[in-house]
Amino acid sequence: MDINSNSVGSGEAGGYITYVGSSLTDSELNSKFVVNGLTFYRDNNNVTDALTGVTLDLLNTFTTPQTVTVSADVDGVQKEVQDFLDAFNDSVNYLRSNAEMNPSTKERGILADDGLYRNMTGDLRSKLQTIVSDVASATYDRLYDLGIEPDTSGNYSIVDSSKFEMALDANTKNVSEIFNATDGIATVVETYVDAFVKVGGSIDGTKGTLQDSIFQLDGRISYWDQVLARREIQLRDEFSRIQTMMSQLSQQQAFLSRF
Repeated sequence: MDINSNSVGSGEAGGYITYVGSSLTDSELNSKFVVNGLTFYRDNNNVTDALTGVTLDLLNTFTTPQTVTVSADVDGVQKEVQDFLDAFNDSVNYLRSNAEMNPSTKERGILADDGLYRNMTGDLRSKLQTIVSDVASATYDRLYDLGIEPDTSGNYSIVDSSKFEMALDANTKNVSEIFNATDGIATVVETYVDAFVKVGGSIDGTKGTLQDSIFQLDGRISYWDQVLARREIQLRDEFSRIQTMMSQLSQQQAFLSRF
């Protein structure tokens, strides 16, 4: 962590904590420490805001400079990225199963007739192929540069861990920007999905349309139930009259047969 009196940056050079005190004679607060000439006072010994992205647990008092060295947690970052990719894959696969026809069973998903959901699958996948412009270096500006690629089923994963680690070692901030920049992968995916799931978004609109359709269908079903009920009564009455006429005809035939 590169630290001077004016700024805090990221890197692997040591930052120096030159003094820590925790007694009442040092401060009315719980801790006092100096980072390269900058004095900090805090009301506890767990400090999260002195160095960006670093938590300091002040366990003892000392007067000699202490070096703080920060490096990227490759395994932790890789897990976070893969968790994001897994959640993305699960979402896309869910959409595919419900908005497309199953090639094996030839059955159509329940949302297959709604173009809104059918298009989401392709739209989401295209977001992960985006070239991110708002990054510090064009050397790393897409998922492929981090060793992330889709398999034959379209599921994304880190297929080249060494490539991912190399990118982290070269520029941790650049890797973060690929996901979190204004046009980063995670940012554009979140913006796209939010347009669907937010209150008043596309899904709300679709649900409203479906509810209207259900209401109209219920009305038509009720109407035809009444029509059929009246028709049933009419047919029963006609059948009853026919039976009566046939009975009378049978009686007349029996009467005539006596002559």
